[in-house]
Formats: sequence, C-alpha cells, structure tokens
Amino acid sequence: CGSNQPTVVKLLLSRLRRLKEKRLLNADKHKHYALSWYAINIPVMAALMVLFKHCVGNVSCIKLDECLLSGPENFVDVDECEDHMGAYLVFDTVRRVFCRSGKAHSAKRNAAPRTFGVRRKEHEDDALNSPEKSNFHSSYPHKNTRCDTGDAVRGYFNDLNFKAALGWKHNVGPTGRKILASSMSDGGLFVWDAATLNRLGSTKSCVNTASVLVSQVYILVEQTLLANK
Repeated sequence: CGSNQPTVVKLLLSRLRRLKEKRLLNADKHKHYALSWYAINIPVMAALMVLFKHCVGNVSCIKLDECLLSGPENFVDVDECEDHMGAYLVFDTVRRVFCRSGKAHSAKRNAAPRTFGVRRKEHEDDALNSPEKSNFHSSYPHKNTRCDTGDAVRGYFNDLNFKAALGWKHNVGPTGRKILASSMSDGGLFVWDAATLNRLGSTKSCVNTASVLVSQVYILVEQTLLANK
C-alpha cells in the first residue's frame, strides 16, 4: 500500500497511547478488549487509510497533535450511501476542517435500521430543536433554530458535510459477513484473536457484534487522526 503505511502505523500507535493518557483516566479501561483488538489491527487500518487516500500524502512531517486526514474529496458523501452504516466524518466547509467523527450501526429506532441517512437526520433534528443539549450541536446549531446557544457557536449545521469513512449496507450478505467477521486466515479483512472472539461469542449475534466493533474501532482510528489538544 505504499511507503506511508509503516509511518502511519507508528503514528497510530503513538496516538493510541496519547488517547489513553488524555481521555481514559481509568487505567483499567486501557485493557478493554476493543482497544486490544484495535492495537492488533492497526497495520490493517493503516493500509486501508493509505489505500483509500484517507490520510495526507506525506505523513512524515505531521506532528502528534495535527490532523492526518486528507481532503474531503477522498471520502464518499453520505448522500451517496444513505442506506449504509459504519463510521462517518463531519466536515466544516467554512473552516475547511473535519470537526467530528461518529458511527451509525445496526441498532434500530422506530423499527428502521440506524443507517448513515438516519443518523444524519438525527443530528439535523437535534441541531434544530435542542442544540443546547450537546457540545457538537451547540457549536453547530441549525440556522433556523430558535434556541439560544450563547457564545458556543463556531458555525452552522447547514454548512457541514457528512462523509462516509468506512461503510457497508445494512444487509451485508454472506460475502460482507466473511470480510467483516472472519479472520484473515478464513478470507476476512481483519485479525480476530481468540480473546476477542470469545468475548463476542457470548453475545446473541456474533456477526452483528463484529460489524459494530469494526465500526467502533474505525471511529477510534479517525479520532486518533484528528488533532485533539
């Protein structure tokens, strides 16, 4: 996947350590199975980012607190994959920066799958009707909101562009299940170690949980790419 991949691996490992130190003050959470699984799969994640041009072309000069993400043109608009779920990014078209990452997974609301399109509509409704309830929506309220967000406003929801970082259709089918939930030795994309599989095996749907975990971990990757000082 190019000469950038080994450097991206090193950067992601450094940012994972930084994330644990700054965000996870409870040391017991540093051993969470999702974080352990993520660390094992950092080479895969780095290869995906280089392959899809999700990181800047030359990462050798990027500092620990700077964004590694490339431009929005290298990500698919959520408009083009509203029926998909997975990890998404939000791009501030005024400041020209990515300002948020999130996930849309298989939990259902009102008997409908919670896809990219559904999740974006939830954000829009909250930005319009109750922006004061979250830091994100108070920073980017809808232009038509009647709620007072004070001095927190950094922009408007109407100027945000939702991008898909990694996504798949709600009904992935047997091929999608194999790619997401099978180990590399069985034709899958990721490394599934025994400890993680044992943890997932205790759930009602191993395949579904594995898909959610892929989404969550990719979000973690994107968060480590964003400059969170």
